[in-house]
Amino acid sequence: MSVIMPTNKQVRVDQIRLVCSIMKEIDEQNNGCFITYEQMNTIIRAANIICDEFNNKDSKKE
Repeated sequence: MSVIMPTNKQVRVDQIRLVCSIMKEIDEQNNGCFITYEQMNTIIRAANIICDEFNNKDSKKE
């Protein structure tokens, strides 16, 4: 993992790809598993938070 440093470079995160990556990682860590609708919604909410943080960074005026 690299150290996080402030940068002016805009970073874009694709929500669908992030959701798929999270689901794939959960599946790999559990040697295959099924998830509930509630768990799926939690994954989507988490991905939305991450995407909002990265994709809307310019509008936050830190």
